[in-house]
Amino acid sequence: MRASLVRVFAAPLASPPSGGPPFGTLVLVVPLTGSDQLDDAAFAGFADVVTITWEGPAVPGWPNPERLAPLRPDPRGWLVQPTDMEDAPPWRVVAQAIRPGGYLTLWPPNGDSLGFRIVNVETLG
Repeated sequence: MRASLVRVFAAPLASPPSGGPPFGTLVLVVPLTGSDQLDDAAFAGFADVVTITWEGPAVPGWPNPERLAPLRPDPRGWLVQPTDMEDAPPWRVVAQAIRPGGYLTLWPPNGDSLGFRIVNVETLG
């Protein structure tokens, strides 16, 4: 069975760390299995479109919120390189079921986790 490609919208669970300005919605384009899991096996077929970006302000430390940053599977979860610098440390994206009401966590290189609640999932094809 072919994985489905979806656009996921996830809102922050809490205010930004250290009382900074609020950040916007996390937007991912990812392949999913039939059980709403990130599909590592289908990644190769969608590698050119699997991305993460922001609607509104990005979290502190995200270098370019307008840039579509590529996502890739990794044994520790999915990784995103939010900058064009190859030696910059990746951020980790961890999620259980990708469906409205579900949760995902973004792990910046500094080790602080940022929680998000999935508010919408759109099937792209």
